[in-house]
Amino acid sequence: MARLAATQQRQLVGQALAGASVDASGELVIKASAAQHVTERMVELGQRVEVATPLLKLARLDELLVDVQLAPELARQLAQGREVWVRQGDGQEVKGQVVSVGARVNEGNQGVTVRAAFKQVAGTTLRPGQWVSVRMQLGGRAHSVPEAALVSLPSGGEGVFLE
Repeated sequence: MARLAATQQRQLVGQALAGASVDASGELVIKASAAQHVTERMVELGQRVEVATPLLKLARLDELLVDVQLAPELARQLAQGREVWVRQGDGQEVKGQVVSVGARVNEGNQGVTVRAAFKQVAGTTLRPGQWVSVRMQLGGRAHSVPEAALVSLPSGGEGVFLE
């Protein structure tokens, strides 16, 4: 009876977690739908979790996204496809392009979110969650913000002070 109950329990877990299975030793096996890297484990080993609780954060490292907060008047000068460059520390600069310009102003910092996508280039050290410098062309003038100029805002996120 105990063996039957354990088998039924494994089947229920497998059904509840699409793409997951329980092996013969009772270990939960989770497989990603594509080649990805684990960037964060959101639960601890042995922790009881509720239905739909995220377990892991996964990321594709071949393409990275960078969100930049810009003043609305600057964000209006950008469009999808515009070239953007990013660099981490003294590393190699990587070229990407704007994939979206937010339509709403963020309440916390009065900025508009601009998202840019970058293909990973061999020899670069870009990884999710890093502080980076971003350079973009706005209305004929180049603006570059070094990593050291970024400050953490009390409301969360980062900002840059301009004179």
